[in-house]
Amino acid sequence: MTFVLYPSERKILETMIQYINRNGYAPTLKEIAAVVGVASPATIHEHIQSLVAKGYLLKLGRYKRGYDLAPQYKKRDMEDTEPSLSLPHFGFIVAGAPIEPHPDPTASFRVPVSMINSSKPGYVLQVRGNSMKDDGILDGDYVVVEYTEAANNGD
Repeated sequence: MTFVLYPSERKILETMIQYINRNGYAPTLKEIAAVVGVASPATIHEHIQSLVAKGYLLKLGRYKRGYDLAPQYKKRDMEDTEPSLSLPHFGFIVAGAPIEPHPDPTASFRVPVSMINSSKPGYVLQVRGNSMKDDGILDGDYVVVEYTEAANNGD
């Protein structure tokens, strides 16, 4: 499952990916704080706990450098993947009932360009409910939505 990655979390994760792939072990909280420009290691710790909970990092015990990358991030940079765009995460969509988007200006998703069918800007919503399961869209999935004035049945 993919989770929302806030800009500060992305910066910390990118820092850890580069550091671990270069050195073979994780940086300290103070080292991360210095790189990302945060004064408090406690703030870094909170973000790292969130990255662990979301599955981007692994906790390796109670050690000073006790974190490792999830397997998909080992020996590569996040920017070396397919070209992507950053789309805002606007909240949730109830499968079967339309709702108004509620933007969170700090939340965004990196979406591969190949998943976007038009030049119109879009946004990301998380699905709540199972009414679209026959189409392979399940509760908890994320969908990329294209801005449009009107939607037709089946869009």
